[in-house]
Amino acid sequence: MSSQEAYTRIYKYIRRAHWRVGGLNLYFYLIKSIFYALVLACVAAVWLKLFPIIEEIYWIPLICLLFALPASLAAAWWQWGSLEKTALLADHHLRLKEKLSSAMEFGKPHAASDLDPEWTQAVLLDAARAVTRSELKRAFPWKNPSEARWLWAPLLGLVFVLVVLPQWDALTGRGRSQAQALERTEVKKE
Repeated sequence: MSSQEAYTRIYKYIRRAHWRVGGLNLYFYLIKSIFYALVLACVAAVWLKLFPIIEEIYWIPLICLLFALPASLAAAWWQWGSLEKTALLADHHLRLKEKLSSAMEFGKPHAASDLDPEWTQAVLLDAARAVTRSELKRAFPWKNPSEARWLWAPLLGLVFVLVVLPQWDALTGRGRSQAQALERTEVKKE
């Protein structure tokens, strides 16, 4: 195998790893942002049940969840990084002692002219052998964030707040039905 074929094999592997890391980051931050959006929606719904500024609060969870998607995309994009960062991550996860990152650096055309060609070929072939023996699924497995197992809690709390919790005005100390009854009696007196 020539140096160019070895570099191409390493580059394709790092490219696939790069996309896998991006997908993992997106999944990770999407679950986290949905969890925190549900918590925020639950807090907002309780606040609006106690201090009824507006009548209909059922659209609050939808708005919070709509903000969760761009937030997760931004966080995943921020964490994604470059191919060099992905090569370092693959080296770390596969315990390759920086074989892939060194091969990515030495295999570039501008770096090959400055170095000993035999040494560069040895580095590239060693990294290409390591790539053929490794699996991306083992290096970057799917992991659920810790918030995933508690996703049901804010969802259940939100359903409870929206469906069961009555509207109560904390400033006047009256519920909505009491306030409506008081208004009806005032209208009848007039």
